[in-house]
Amino acid sequence: MKEKFKFKELKAYGSLESLFQGNRKYRIVYDEAETSYINAELSVYNLLFQEGETWDISVVFKAFNHHTGREICSLEKKATVTSEDNIVYVRRMGYTRPGILEKRHL
Repeated sequence: MKEKFKFKELKAYGSLESLFQGNRKYRIVYDEAETSYINAELSVYNLLFQEGETWDISVVFKAFNHHTGREICSLEKKATVTSEDNIVYVRRMGYTRPGILEKRHL
C-alpha cells in the first residue's frame, strides 16, 4: 500500500482567536485557572501532492492525565485531502462539555 502522508507536527493551543494572518499562539503549558478547553492541530505532508489522487484521513485526538494515565477525552476528526493540498492541517476543538478540565481530571 502506498504511503499517503508523513508526520510534520502536533501543536496545542488554548484560544480560538487567531493572531495576525490566522496564526495561533501555541503552548504546551496551561494554567488550570485559565483553561476550559485545549485545541489540537495535526499537520502532515501529503505524499500524493499533485498526483491527482483524493483521499480521506481520520485522526483521533486523545488527552490523558499525566499522573494517573486516565483518559480525559477522545475526539475523532475526519477530513478529505485533495491533490492540491501540500500540507494538511487537521484541527479539533477540545472537549465540548464545559468544565471537563476541572481539577479532578488534571
